[in-house]
Amino acid sequence: LVYSGYKKVHALKFQAVIAPNGLIVDLAGPYPGRRSDGYMLAQSHLSDRLEAMAKQLGMDLCVYGDPAYAQTRYVMRGFKGSMSHLQQIFSQRMNALRISVEWGFGKVLNDWPYLTQKMAHKLGVSPVGLVYWCAVLLSNVKCCLVAERECDGRGSATAKLFDVPPPKASTYLSASDM
Repeated sequence: LVYSGYKKVHALKFQAVIAPNGLIVDLAGPYPGRRSDGYMLAQSHLSDRLEAMAKQLGMDLCVYGDPAYAQTRYVMRGFKGSMSHLQQIFSQRMNALRISVEWGFGKVLNDWPYLTQKMAHKLGVSPVGLVYWCAVLLSNVKCCLVAERECDGRGSATAKLFDVPPPKASTYLSASDM
């Protein structure tokens, strides 16, 4: 059930949305490693939440996703196949920024090296998915705390790239919609 033929390992997968301030603001999973990105997107109901948020704010919203995602009203991706010059430029520039999502996943693993110790995690024995959720929460708090301490006010490479500071840790932890 959890074997990923693509990666040739047993795995759990997560889908995340990383905000320009470096915080993981939406996390869905775990999903069996064999599941596709499209499956995770559908099961996460991210598009439904984005639609509700867009209505509440009175503006259009979308996230930029992996090329494996289907293009929808709320999920954009780079163009595929034959592209005009402008489409090529758009795809190249946006895909270059998408690396910040990988930085978010990497930040969690770097902050909590226990997550990379494959022998320590046993599906059905230890709460592997819950441990990852907790690590994401703690990485977000760490990002906020580092930003408060550093003179540039940024707590991660993503926040530096987009020049958007994360909130103070106390604000993040007191948010009612987490």
